[in-house]
Amino acid sequence: ESSFAFSGETGGIWRDIGRPPQQQFGVGFIAEGGGASYYRLTQNARRGPAAFVIEGVDEEIIGNYGILGGGAAGQEIDQSNKDYGTPGHAVVLARSENHSAGMLYVVEEMQSASPIPELYRSDTYAEIIFFETPNGGAVFSVGSMSWCGSLSYNHYENAISTITHNVLRRFCDLAPFEK
Repeated sequence: ESSFAFSGETGGIWRDIGRPPQQQFGVGFIAEGGGASYYRLTQNARRGPAAFVIEGVDEEIIGNYGILGGGAAGQEIDQSNKDYGTPGHAVVLARSENHSAGMLYVVEEMQSASPIPELYRSDTYAEIIFFETPNGGAVFSVGSMSWCGSLSYNHYENAISTITHNVLRRFCDLAPFEK
């Protein structure tokens, strides 16, 4: 991973080569591991430019079901970080909670030579974010590889499927987003 075999270019994590994923997607890798959890909507989720995302979602806890670890927030999770480039106008719509000890904080983010996972437990969560981009575009990120495993729950009649439908419908609309 330190260099590419075909070109000899520097490899490694995106941030180390000057392209943190937070700049492009609003979120970046923070933890990985076994089990999955759910998301809790934030107070900002139901107002502002991203309110369309959760239209038709009545519950505050979403994704506490699924075939990939039992929840929508699992396997590998990502979160926003303004220091790495998450836009200042990005809206955090939801944050995951109560991950098991099997969800391990990534070594790249630890500030210790001998990591102690318990110290990072409160920092181990995924985020769902939305932000507008120049020229009428927008970004929606769910911050989890397990999201897709929650879509089919209850014959696709669930908050994860509703949110996904809302976002895809709006992103297919040719009307520009306003920043």
